[in-house]
Amino acid sequence: MQIVFILIIGYGLGNILTGDIVSRIYTKKSAFELGTSHNPGMANITAHIGIIPGILVLCGDILKTVMAIIIAIKCFDVGRMGILYAGLGATLGHNFPIWHHFKGGKGVTTTATTIFLYSPLLALIALIAGLIVVIVTKYLALGAVVIVFAYMALVARTPQELLVCGLFTALMVYRNYSQLKLIPSGQAEKNDILSKFKKKH
Repeated sequence: MQIVFILIIGYGLGNILTGDIVSRIYTKKSAFELGTSHNPGMANITAHIGIIPGILVLCGDILKTVMAIIIAIKCFDVGRMGILYAGLGATLGHNFPIWHHFKGGKGVTTTATTIFLYSPLLALIALIAGLIVVIVTKYLALGAVVIVFAYMALVARTPQELLVCGLFTALMVYRNYSQLKLIPSGQAEKNDILSKFKKKH
């Protein structure tokens, strides 16, 4: 029952879409009206409003995840698994907010925050693996999925860890499926982050 309460609390906090709030403050428009992705995430906000608004979105999404995790750890007796359960709830709330007909973001920041707080070193290794994939293939969606797959392979040592990490992975695949299915045909959106970095430096 404690796990259910943790998931509900996380889901409630996850419903706070920082990207939509920031977008309405800066542009008087919903984040769901911006660009072609119509996504309330940091990348879309940064691309269409600016770096500062993007940073605000990043901080807000990290904060709501951390708040859910702190509540789980302080108020419930579930051990370190509380981190994963709270983060999963926050990600579900972010991806499927009840107030927006269950249409939300992709949960990249909420997922990343959760895995770093649960196991920083293994999360870093998984992140590096995903970054290498993005640099080589230029597919951000593929890199995001590789990160959670790699993390699951590194972290999952108990049935609970395997279940929750598996759910994180399934969510990431589902939210990026529209791009993933276009990869075989070469029609998926590409981002050459290495070239962008070289141009700036």
